[in-house]
Amino acid sequence: MGPSALSCLIQAWTGWMFRRIGPDRMPNNRLRLPIVIFLSGLAVGLFIIAFQPYAVFKGLFDSLMVDADFESLKEGNALIFRMYIILTGLAVLTWALFISGKWRLDWKGPKGDFLSLWRSFRPGKDEKFFILTLAGVTLWGVAIRLVNILAPIGHDEAYTATVFSPSLFYAMTNYHAPNNQVLHTILVHFSMVFFGFSTWAVRLPAFLAGTLIIPAAYWLGKAMYDRYTGLLAAVLIAWWPIQVAFSNNARGYSLVALLALLVFWLGLVVRREKNLVGWLLIVLLSALGFYAVPVMFFPFGILFVWMFLENLAAVPGQGYRSKVDFIKYWTLTGLATALLTLVLYSPIFIYGGIGQFFQNGIQNPFSQAGALMQSNLRGTYFEWISGVPDFVSLVLTAGLLFGLIFHRRLSSLRIPLQVATVIWIGLILILQRPNAWTRIWFPLAALFMIWASAGLAGLLKDIRLTKIRNVSAAALVILISILWVFAAGVQQLSTLPHAWSFKSREEMAVLILKDRLGEQDIIIAPSPQDAPLWYYSRLHGIPDRYFSRNDSFERAFLITVPRLGQYKESVIEEYGLTDAVDMQTLRLIREINGMNIYEVIHK
Repeated sequence: MGPSALSCLIQAWTGWMFRRIGPDRMPNNRLRLPIVIFLSGLAVGLFIIAFQPYAVFKGLFDSLMVDADFESLKEGNALIFRMYIILTGLAVLTWALFISGKWRLDWKGPKGDFLSLWRSFRPGKDEKFFILTLAGVTLWGVAIRLVNILAPIGHDEAYTATVFSPSLFYAMTNYHAPNNQVLHTILVHFSMVFFGFSTWAVRLPAFLAGTLIIPAAYWLGKAMYDRYTGLLAAVLIAWWPIQVAFSNNARGYSLVALLALLVFWLGLVVRREKNLVGWLLIVLLSALGFYAVPVMFFPFGILFVWMFLENLAAVPGQGYRSKVDFIKYWTLTGLATALLTLVLYSPIFIYGGIGQFFQNGIQNPFSQAGALMQSNLRGTYFEWISGVPDFVSLVLTAGLLFGLIFHRRLSSLRIPLQVATVIWIGLILILQRPNAWTRIWFPLAALFMIWASAGLAGLLKDIRLTKIRNVSAAALVILISILWVFAAGVQQLSTLPHAWSFKSREEMAVLILKDRLGEQDIIIAPSPQDAPLWYYSRLHGIPDRYFSRNDSFERAFLITVPRLGQYKESVIEEYGLTDAVDMQTLRLIREINGMNIYEVIHK
């Protein structure tokens, strides 16, 4: 049995013991001390094993196998097995603390916790208008997002669809490139299994997640501030260009953004009242967020900084016996999230080695020198406001400031979430100075919409317009926003026929080559047009073998983009074909929007 399986077994056993040995079912004093001593000794033994030299460490595992060889354990991935054992030891030690009576879990049972969560989520009887409006706004958001669901596929999307998603095993065990945002890749795999190999099926997981951000923002905005804030934020997100763009980008960022909003909402719930199911859901959803894209580190850190600060400022007795009691749950949740994330990534760590993940310089934003950080932060700002009228940007910027200045008036939270965001992100930028690509901040974009909406709708909700049936001024602002979003959406929908029929230059190149390819021909295409060409070739029935290196080929079709520094001679040399082709036969077949298609004959 491997360490991960052993860890899961012990965790399951621990959970059973928590149910069997509650506050009123603790072992009597005669049995408690031997059990605590045994578990503590087991934990110490696990720690000792974890720090043994590799030869001893490997020998211990080999001795458990029938063939005396634990093949999965190698020197390159031994660290991950050591981490499993250390975390298992910590779990056993925690178990001992519970049995000793030093720690207690006051749990009213899963049914009570689920009912409590439902009461926090359930719309009020006077909320019918808001829910109906939210439903309409969400459907309109779906319509707007459908415009670009068949847009030309990008390199990263195509790489996911053609390299990682076809094989579930490969997706879960290989991390040679950041395109494998594992949870999203798995969802794309099942989407293609059920709906076939098509552009809309590849984008469906990101599309659904991007759409669900709309109602999720409403519920979080309502929990943080009020219903007017939540509804205005949902209206803005339904139309906001950056939100629409990521909903049609087959990457894991919209999925992380959705999970982050759900985790923030759960964090607000468990901060107000003790709810073990809520804490467990934070662990599950946070780990899934990390499994989708490691940038879940940003929202997860913000939430935990905020909960820590909010607990310091809280009045004793609000759902927890003491502030230390809350910190107990806070600490265990953080450790459990780390453990579950480790378990989810364990196939990659074991098969590919831990270095494949942490030393991937393309993926890991924390390994960069930081020279481009400032320019990328500016790029994030301009990307977020791209396609947004200047007056709207100014109004929302004012809303952000008002939301922070008048926070105590607008929210029941003692510590603004904005403060935790500045602290956490500021520490990362100061200590790590990451090369912060614009896309890694997207999971926080919805938060900014909520904060800006609070500074606008929140301040206006108590102002009544006596000449318009005494309605709230915030309702009027929301109505105007809905009408404006509707008009902007109609304009976008008018482009749908063109958007769905438009073909990228990569797809046009594939259609040209489809009628020319012979049995012994090959296609040569450098990055970044290689992955889209693989994708459209598979989409239009061209076998993958045409992109494989074949020394006995008859003709080679070379696809270059000179603007990207790709020239026919240099690409042929790069692919080691200088001595294999007759350069005298090289001829241009077609030029498509800056992309050249050449044909050259084998010598």
